[in-house]
Amino acid sequence: MPWVEGRTLGEWVAQACKQPDVNTLQQLAKSFNQLAIWLLGQEFAHGDLKHDNLMVHPDGSLLLVDYDGMFVPALQGKPALELGGSGYQHPARSAHHFDRHLDDFSILVISLSLEALAVAPELYQEKHTDNLLLALNDFRDPCNSAMLNKLSDLNHPVINRFLILLYQSLLVERLHISQLGALLEEVGKKHEMQSKSVLQTPAQPSEAVRLVPYRKGNKWGFCTLDKQIVIPCTYDEAWSFHQERALVRKNGRWGFMDSTGQEVVPCVYEDAWFFREGRARVEKNGKYGFINLAGEEVVPCVYDSAEDFCKGLAKVKRNGNYGFVNPTGQEVVPCVYDEVYDLHEGLAMVKKNNRWGFGSTDQKVIPYIYDWADGFHEGLTELENSGRWGFVNSAGQEVVPCVYEWAGNFHEGRAKVKKNGRWGFIDSAGQEVIPCVYEWAGNFHEELAWVEKNGKYGFVNLVGQEVVSCVYEWPRDFHQGRAGVLKNGRWGFIDSAGQEIVPCVYDQVRDFSEGRARVKRNGRWGFMDSTGQEIVPCRYSEAEDFSQGRARVKRNGRWGFIDPTGQEILPCVYDWVEDFREGRARVEKGGNYGFVNLAGQEVVPCVYEGARDFREGLARVKKNGKWFYINSEGVEYYQD
Repeated sequence: MPWVEGRTLGEWVAQACKQPDVNTLQQLAKSFNQLAIWLLGQEFAHGDLKHDNLMVHPDGSLLLVDYDGMFVPALQGKPALELGGSGYQHPARSAHHFDRHLDDFSILVISLSLEALAVAPELYQEKHTDNLLLALNDFRDPCNSAMLNKLSDLNHPVINRFLILLYQSLLVERLHISQLGALLEEVGKKHEMQSKSVLQTPAQPSEAVRLVPYRKGNKWGFCTLDKQIVIPCTYDEAWSFHQERALVRKNGRWGFMDSTGQEVVPCVYEDAWFFREGRARVEKNGKYGFINLAGEEVVPCVYDSAEDFCKGLAKVKRNGNYGFVNPTGQEVVPCVYDEVYDLHEGLAMVKKNNRWGFGSTDQKVIPYIYDWADGFHEGLTELENSGRWGFVNSAGQEVVPCVYEWAGNFHEGRAKVKKNGRWGFIDSAGQEVIPCVYEWAGNFHEELAWVEKNGKYGFVNLVGQEVVSCVYEWPRDFHQGRAGVLKNGRWGFIDSAGQEIVPCVYDQVRDFSEGRARVKRNGRWGFMDSTGQEIVPCRYSEAEDFSQGRARVKRNGRWGFIDPTGQEILPCVYDWVEDFREGRARVEKGGNYGFVNLAGQEVVPCVYEGARDFREGLARVKKNGKWFYINSEGVEYYQD
């Protein structure tokens, strides 16, 4: 096979996110979509799809490299020789999963990542992995994944569709994703429509048709970005578009409008909420249900209460009992329980007759015999029975008997347990891989966990080796290869080998975020980098972690922002500042609100009594007792 010259997909993505260059990210997403559709139609599979095994051709197309793990029909029935990069593979994949559907999960992960980065390139700076966005830990515990929650918070219609497939695949451990091809085809059509739109109207084509809620006196309508009213101001209230639908109220009833201005859902509901995952919660005659984007009542209004869809399921209550419905309205967990909690890995923690067990979407039930239960983590959950703790798997098998005095969740294949007053760790098979000899223990982070011995703290690795001796007075968990430790009443940092890279001279320290850690000395906060260099002197009375390359700091009773070099890009002159969202941060001065950009310029003056963060280029603000919308440059869509 000939050598392929060029740069990898990962290199292109890193450069485009740094600039940021949204057009390039959109093109990369489109190119991968085309490759993925072709690949799903073949009888073979690559076996190790990831950012480093995809080369970007000069014409923008993508080429596959490294075929060592490839499946071809002649290998049917044989085990795989390698399992591919963990950041792109289903956690349940084993050598026995070796067929033409081998790439389904990897395609889903890469497509989701590229689509998300094209919408929010700043997420690339917030990831804690060498992959595009996601890592194995996100797949092992999707319901507690910070990055997956951030993707869900984007509330983007295409991203939500990919997220639903991802959650479904992880929760039921399904490696063949049958709906993936249809979704890719649908997304491909959207890409083509966007490309044609760009060719026809090069000067920001989306702005010509985008509708913005416009307030005129006490009535609302919709206008274009240049304030040309296209839908008369006849509504009592209107909200901006979410998932291509806008919430509107008329005569005390709520409905929805689409992006063409058509009232696709008539104003007949007593209450309604924004769309999430293609479904909106609505209230009718005091009961709750859900509608789809076409306005069809896919979940009838028969429930006493309901919560928004999350990861493909919604919690509902009927006749005093709780269950879950799926997007088609099927009660996949019937409403027969006193209480239910969000699903973890296909099972919901449920309470019945004051006892706890688990119900699942395929009607499996773990009996209600436990005093307490927690959610599933890495395929196992801890349960309490008669004051003792053990673990069951998703099949309901008690793989670890209830013999421990206490137990914690699984993290990185290990769970801490307490026996005879001492702590140790078990693996997923229930084996005590680290004996119960410690006075206390924390969870594993980055393959290390803190432990207490003789009143002092150190760290053990996954096999129980004490890689950091128990000599410290208090520890923090490892983050980005560093952990804070307390010695002689002062804090410093160690690396994963136990080397004290930052001397214990600080009053307090916080975990690393975006390559920076907050440190406090002489009552003042500053920042250091991963080498231990204090790049921001300790001169601030308060400071927050870096987010999108900016950190909030307080000096002389006022707040501002610094960049990673320590430069005060926004002077400390505000009463309060919020983190950046869509390149804008909400700030308060003299009891009024405005917005600043990443360069520290006050692009929206502090003249508003109230303000909410930007979402899809618009922010809701309040002036003279009335709420209305502004764009990112401060243009007001309002008139008396």
